[in-house]
Order: sequence, then C-alpha cells, then structure tokens
Amino acid sequence: MSKAPLLRARARLTPAHATLIVACAGVLLAQLDTSVVNLIVHQLHVAFRAEGSVLRWFVDGYNLAYATAILSAGALGDRLGRRRIFVLGLIVFTLGSAACALAPNAAVLIAARVLTGIGAALEVPATLALLSVAFPDGHARARALGWWASMNGLAFAIGPVVGGALADALGWRSVFAVAIPVALGTLALVRFVPESTTDPRAALDAAGQTLAALALGAFTFAGMSVGSRTLMAAGLWLVVGVAATVAFIARERAARHPLVDLALFRDRPFAAATLVTGCMTFGMYGMLFLTPLLLQTVRGLRATTAGLALLPLSAVFVAVSSRSGAIVAHLGQRATIALGMFAMGLGCVGLYADPAASWPLFLIALTCTGAGLGLTTGPVLGYAVKRAPDERAGVASGIGNAARMLGATLGVAILGAASVGVSAGHTGPLRWGYAGGALVEFVGAVIAVVGIRTAAR
Repeated sequence: MSKAPLLRARARLTPAHATLIVACAGVLLAQLDTSVVNLIVHQLHVAFRAEGSVLRWFVDGYNLAYATAILSAGALGDRLGRRRIFVLGLIVFTLGSAACALAPNAAVLIAARVLTGIGAALEVPATLALLSVAFPDGHARARALGWWASMNGLAFAIGPVVGGALADALGWRSVFAVAIPVALGTLALVRFVPESTTDPRAALDAAGQTLAALALGAFTFAGMSVGSRTLMAAGLWLVVGVAATVAFIARERAARHPLVDLALFRDRPFAAATLVTGCMTFGMYGMLFLTPLLLQTVRGLRATTAGLALLPLSAVFVAVSSRSGAIVAHLGQRATIALGMFAMGLGCVGLYADPAASWPLFLIALTCTGAGLGLTTGPVLGYAVKRAPDERAGVASGIGNAARMLGATLGVAILGAASVGVSAGHTGPLRWGYAGGALVEFVGAVIAVVGIRTAAR
C-alpha cells in the first residue's frame, strides 16, 4: 500500500511539469548563491582572518566565473544537448558547494566558489531552453516562464534571511552545505525531463571565450587592487584588461561564429540597455556586499538579525517587480527604467549620509533601493531582448545576463574596497563605497534617459 501514492504521483508527473520543477530549482539554487554569501562575509573574515580583496573574492570568485562561462553556455547546450549541459552544470555546482562547505582555508574556498560559478553558468541558460521546448503553447509557456522568473525574486527575498539564520545556528559552512541536498533532489528528477533538440554543428568560439575571460579577470583584478595594493598594480591590470578587450573585439569581428554578436550594439537603445544593466548591478551588488558588514561590524548585529534588517529591501523589490509590467505600460520603458535607477541612487545616498544613522533613515534607504531594483530589473532586460531581431533573442538575453554579472563582479571588486579598515568607530570608508554606488546608479539613469526609446523595435 505504501507504494501506491508514490506510483500515482509519478504517473501525474508529466515531462513538462518535471521540466518546470527542475528549471525552477536550478535557477533558485544559482540565484540563492549570489545573495546568501554576503551575510557570512563577516564570519569568513573571523574564521580565516581574511582582509581586503580576499573577502571580496569570496563573492567575486562566483560572480566572475558566472559572467565568463555564461557566454559559451548556450552554444554548449545547442551542441551537446540542453539537458546534458544542465546536468553537467548541476553536478559542478554541487561539487563546488561541497568543496565550499569543507574548505580548510581561504584559497580553497575561493577556488570552490569559482567552480560553483561555472556550474551555475552552465545550468541556468539551459533551464530556459528546456522550458521553451517543454511548453510549446504560448500561454502555457508564458505561465512557466513566470514561475521561472519568480524564483529570482524568491531567492533575493529569502537569501539574506536564510543565510543569516543558518550561519548563526550551524556556522558558515552550513550556508554552502544546504544547497547539496536540493541539488541532488533536482538531479533525481532530471530523468523525467526530455532532451531538447540540439544542433551538433553549433560552433564554439574558444579564442573569443579565452579573451573574454582574460579581459573580465583583468578588470576584476584591477578593482581588487584598489585599497589593498598599489595604484601601479591596478594600472597594470587595467592595461591588460583594455588590451584583451581590444583583441576580443577584433576576434569577434573576424570570427565566422562569434561568441558575442557585436552587430547588436549598432542599435543604440540596445547598447544603452546593456550599459544600464551593468550600472544597475554594479551599485546594487556593491551595496549588498557593504551593508551586511555595516550591520554586523558597525552595528554589532548577529547574522540572523542582519538578514532580517535587509528584508524590507527584498520585500519591496518583489512587490514592485511583480507590477513592473503594468508600470511600464503606464509610464513607458524609458521613464520606468530611469526612475528605477534614480531610486537606487537615492538609496545609496541615504546610506552615504550616515552609515550608522537612525533605523528610520536606514529603512527608507533600503526601501528606495528595493523599489528601484524592482522597477529596473525586468524592464531593462526585457527591453534589450525586444530590441534584438527574433532570431537573435537568445544571444541578446545572454549578453544582458553577462552584463548583469559583469556589473556585479566589478561592483564588489571596486566598491568593496570600502570595507577595508571598517570598525564600529570608523565608518568613513563605507561612505565612499556608497557614494560610488550612488554615482554609478545616477549615471545609469542618465544613460536610460538619453539612450532608451519608449517604443521597442
């Protein structure tokens, strides 16, 4: 008798439903990993006696690997099979999470974070392709994609709370370990997911991928050098990054099957939307790196309480983003995106005014930031895809996601330098970090006003 309910459940689990569950679990895991780690940076500082750029690499090791590997992930799925690449990514993600949980020192933890980021980059793009095949009907596909998109908001909402609670109750290692059973459960369901149609002739631009990784890595090292080494080191890495970027552009122009379709950037609104995306995450992820340190180091809160203190930002983000479509219909894309960037800048200004200010000012700043992020995230990524021709929509989406993670990587690398030397009686560096975030968000607002057209192509 005990097997009957299980058999009935398996009978009701259609391939489409299994695909939806697997895709939602995959993106939830990847997005949670970007939001929970900020809450344990203070504990990692204590555990490994890590300072400066080492702390930032705990976050940016994941972000950099994600931003770099996602450029080739779509082509790999087309060539080798989307389900196969999803499984590979989830296995790599699981191994990386286990290595993080068992890391004996900072170097191993950073390497494990890089491995985890590669896994996330492989599995997230595959989830969208699998959903598109599993739900051929337009209405059903829209509902499935709605569930998929909601996982991003859910991860952002629960990540700080879950990360803080686990860190206080079971230690920082549990924050990484908790992903393992979820990933294994997801892998168990993958056998019900059909493999999608693949193109074995899909080209891989290995040279372009190598140059992109070199450029992104060099710019990140330049940012990490700020506040921890010398300006000469930052300058040298900057030169390497610029040289690699020039070589990358030359390679992509000459390549028969380029990694990034540079022709898309001839459309000014598309280029503007891509820049706004990078500005958005630059300030946002920099702020999310600094604020838990502010709450725990300056205000003396435990990780759980710090996570709860960030909840207003997450709650407002989820509430506003769920209505962003209606707001765009009323205000238009340009006004909505510019208003969102401006609100995020105001939030950083509120934190700059006095990092140790009263709680009302702190909560107002978080509310502005969450509202701005909700207004901007969906509309700016959706706008960039709409600007591209239909046959290049997938490429445009990949560029948008790469810009999002590149902004996050550089934001943590550069603005995170403000964490050096922060203590209960010394909050000056934090103010400069928040000021930098505000400046970049305001620049993004100006780019939106100048470059984004209300009517898509």
